[in-house]
Amino acid sequence: GASEKARGVKGCGEALRMDRAGADGAGGAMGGVDRSADGKGEEGKQAAAAEMAARGPRNFSAAAKAACWERAEVVPGRDPARWRLDAAGNPVCRRLRGCDGCMCHEYDHIQPFSRGGESTAENCQLLQTRVNRGKAASQAVSPEALRELSCDVVFSERELDIVEMAIYGGVNRAALQCRCRSIRERFSTFLSLASA
Repeated sequence: GASEKARGVKGCGEALRMDRAGADGAGGAMGGVDRSADGKGEEGKQAAAAEMAARGPRNFSAAAKAACWERAEVVPGRDPARWRLDAAGNPVCRRLRGCDGCMCHEYDHIQPFSRGGESTAENCQLLQTRVNRGKAASQAVSPEALRELSCDVVFSERELDIVEMAIYGGVNRAALQCRCRSIRERFSTFLSLASA
């Protein structure tokens, strides 16, 4: 009955706790998986930590990100401070970082950090978020393979204008430069009539 189910759940919980604890290194209730770095116990953990410290931080510095952005190909006709093409040729917007949309991007380790890659500008590339997540820790991924991971949507110039207007409050490109008027500008006539 219910008491047997409760005992069964408790028994599973105990086995799980024993396995996680490693049961004094004696193998634990579920075979004692060694979860330490490289299976070498505390020494392995220390060696892995030292190796990571020698490579530097996992995240790119602001300077590395800026250099990575500058190195990426410019979207033709668009403000290069706002738009770039990622390594797969997708347009990405500078202000859309780490989100899941088709214009969102992340800074990717060309040589994955988990495989010894450093967080330097030389090892950095822009990738659409979904492409970066699909690439994961893969190495030497061709531009064609990156395009296969890309968002299927192709944006028109007008759609890019709308996105830019929404994000920046204006469009800044050779053929079109405009901006949204502020609330004060928009209602200045009304405000001046109301105060008269």
